[in-house]
Order: sequence, then C-alpha cells, then structure tokens
Amino acid sequence: MRKEIIFHIIFFVTLANLVSCSSLFYAETNNQTINNFIVNDNNINNISFYGQWTLKTIKISDYEKLSFPINGRKSTLKLTENGHYSGNAICNTFYGEYFMERSNIKFSHNMMTRVNCDNKTEELIIMTLGRIDNYSVYGKKLFLKRNTETLMIYELN
Repeated sequence: MRKEIIFHIIFFVTLANLVSCSSLFYAETNNQTINNFIVNDNNINNISFYGQWTLKTIKISDYEKLSFPINGRKSTLKLTENGHYSGNAICNTFYGEYFMERSNIKFSHNMMTRVNCDNKTEELIIMTLGRIDNYSVYGKKLFLKRNTETLMIYELN
C-alpha cells in the first residue's frame, strides 16, 4: 500500500512538471513574422525594452519606408521603467508618457521643442508615435505597430 502511494505521488508530480513545461514551451515559441523579422510577442517584459533606441525605419505609405539616419542625423527614443519617454527627432527633442499593458502601448502627452529647422520628418515621427497601439521586441529590435502593421522599427543602442 505504501509503495502505491509513493508511486502515485511521484506520478502526479512528474505529470504536473510535464504539463507546466509544455505550456512554457508553447509560450516561448509563440512567434509571428513581421516585415521579414521573427517577432516574439511574449518578450514583453524583456529588460531590453527599457533604454535608448535609434530609429531605423518609419513607414510613410503602403509602398514607402524612410530609412535612418538621414544626412548623418539620427532619431532616438528613450523608454524608462516609470512610463516616461524622451528622444531626439533629428533636430528637436520630445518627451511624454507612455502607458503599457502586455503588448499594448500608447504614447501620450507628447511635448516637443520648436527649434526652427524646417524638418517635415520630425512631424512624421511625432505623428506616427501617436498612432502606435502595440509593440513587439525581438533581440535588439523594437517594432512599434498599429494593429498588425509595423510603422516604426527601432534598434537598441
């Protein structure tokens, strides 16, 4: 009788471990492809999310993307753990707050300096940040999206 009880305990502990490992495996392999990059949607709490990012591409239209840096000038985005962001949009600096829940993100209260550099690209950057509603992180790349469409790709410095 005692051997049967010990056997059942070992059996159920082993079964519980197998079930938890299989769900962990599923969570770690739930990937999707966006713009020829494999993006892990479960990488939400990755420590690399916070930090200084450099803009690499921004979507202008269904057929056009703008690549950075432009004339040697880059655009940056810094994300802090306390929900604030700041950055450089080529010539002017910007800052504000972001709100995040799981893979959803919303940038708001955006403020920007107004140095007269006559740059339409800066307006595009700020306007696009305001349209973002979710994100994915894969390695050193941050994909800022609206619905399933990637609008901006940043790279971790």
